[in-house]
Amino acid sequence: MKKNVLPRIRFLRTTKLIQTCIYYLGKLVFAHTKVLVRGACHLEALRDNAIFAPNHAHELDSIVVCLALDVAGTLHDRLPLFFMSREKEFYGDMGFFKAWLYGGLLFRMCGAYPVTPKKARTEETRKNTLRAHRSLLRSRRSVVVFPEGTRTETGAFLPAKAGVAILSEQSGIPIVPVAIEGTFGISFSDFLRGRKTVRVIFGEPIHCHALGDTPADTLPLGKEEYLKKASLVLSRVRMLLERRAQEE
Repeated sequence: MKKNVLPRIRFLRTTKLIQTCIYYLGKLVFAHTKVLVRGACHLEALRDNAIFAPNHAHELDSIVVCLALDVAGTLHDRLPLFFMSREKEFYGDMGFFKAWLYGGLLFRMCGAYPVTPKKARTEETRKNTLRAHRSLLRSRRSVVVFPEGTRTETGAFLPAKAGVAILSEQSGIPIVPVAIEGTFGISFSDFLRGRKTVRVIFGEPIHCHALGDTPADTLPLGKEEYLKKASLVLSRVRMLLERRAQEE
């Protein structure tokens, strides 16, 4: 177990240093970016770390989550913040630079940990991925997990993956649903210059309790129950967006 987890945890200090530098640089780079935040009160109720679960419509969404947490006044205290990302091979058709940046060592040192490619995924690699992220959570670090598993190509929500619910139940850490509105189809230039406004809504934390006496490293036969819980998380995200639309 230690052999598989420690190589990831070893970068904690380096990641915090890198993210702190990015934090202060970002203050300048994104000075004109417009990110409006609602539901910051739900973050105040969190005593410790959390699993942030946003919808995913753009590559910018990870940055948007960080900017929203900063607007809410809680990002700096949560550094380093970690992200569950796609495997390196997923970015291969985007060119060498993006594949290197998004799937390589630098991206990992910045806080992104890729899952094992599906074609190479085994029971043991699945357990290792869960162990690594549980270790991060147990070391009082927060993790960002996109429940849909990948970004939408149409703007519509994709079906939820079980991962976010499994991670929450096995770690005992609450999930904070995060609704992002305004990133689908936006250009980086419009985002950076504040030509478009992005809205982020933090929902009330969801506490997922462990199922029975199932060992922490074992995916129970009731995998469908995890999918149902993950779908519930995503429905909360959708509800936040619908509620905001009704208020206009």
